[in-house]
Amino acid sequence: MEVASRSCFDDLDELVQKLSAHGVEEEDAECLIAFVPMAFAKILLSPLGVKFQDTFLIRDLDGGKASRGVLANEAIYTAALELASVMASGDANSRTRFEQMAAISADTRLRGNWQPTTATRMALF
Repeated sequence: MEVASRSCFDDLDELVQKLSAHGVEEEDAECLIAFVPMAFAKILLSPLGVKFQDTFLIRDLDGGKASRGVLANEAIYTAALELASVMASGDANSRTRFEQMAAISADTRLRGNWQPTTATRMALF
């Protein structure tokens, strides 16, 4: 999470390279980038009544092909859900790190009904 929390996600290829430099395979890095913030956003926003899809769509930007997957079948996503739950109910530092990761998610930004804590705002901006 350290690499992701320091990244602005302006250049996803650069983030994949940073994760690869830490020994993460490229495909796993792409899954981490996609699924971890999504899982954290779900833990953050579900108590507010926000509903989430159970599936995801992967689109090949070069070939135009698309395929659908089930989030519950993705080990990275399910592990991230467990970690997010633990962090959300942890001490203040853990909760701040949890909110930072959730704030990276497009789900959190698009839904707009969550406001970060002061500590999270300071760390993100």
